[in-house]
Amino acid sequence: MIEIFKRYLTPGLPGDTEICVRSLPHRTTIDLIATHKGRDMWRSKLSLNFKASEIALLEMFVCGEFRRRGISRQLLANSMSLGSHLGLRRARLRATGLGRYVWALMGYLPTSEAWNGTLRPKYKQLLAYYEGSDNECDCDNARETLASDDPTSFGLIADISELVRCEGSTEHLSGRVPLGAALLIEGPDWSGSREVPDTT
Repeated sequence: MIEIFKRYLTPGLPGDTEICVRSLPHRTTIDLIATHKGRDMWRSKLSLNFKASEIALLEMFVCGEFRRRGISRQLLANSMSLGSHLGLRRARLRATGLGRYVWALMGYLPTSEAWNGTLRPKYKQLLAYYEGSDNECDCDNARETLASDDPTSFGLIADISELVRCEGSTEHLSGRVPLGAALLIEGPDWSGSREVPDTT
């Protein structure tokens, strides 16, 4: 089985990759760690739940100097290819930090309870902050998106490209950035899911 994991999880990724697999009757956990010249590059942890027919992305981290090279996108694509090969139907994750924006861009949606419970109110609060600051932006698109109680509206936030000033508000944001990125990165963590695309 480890050869299948290597074949599906490592293509297109830099570094020397180590894979550690732990298996139980209906669940397998896979840890991947990549290094280059003795330095960590990235790591990922997946859980395959065959009974529930899902792949969970438990951890995905790219070390600072290796960011913005498409590694997270490739890790995600490889994970979806493995899930498809194994016949798994859903992918789920918990989005934190910069991942709150990245995973929204990649089609992950929060649950209806999360969207209407904590996410929408917090995004509305952040939007009010940006409107009230010295930003000169038209936030109508964001207001319309946040008015909907349908969690599929969440995916539209990442596409809001109106620029706002974020001077050192978080470690991930500074200067002028898209409003959608600012809302998602500064907003709360969220759990989400999506269908595993058929890549076979």
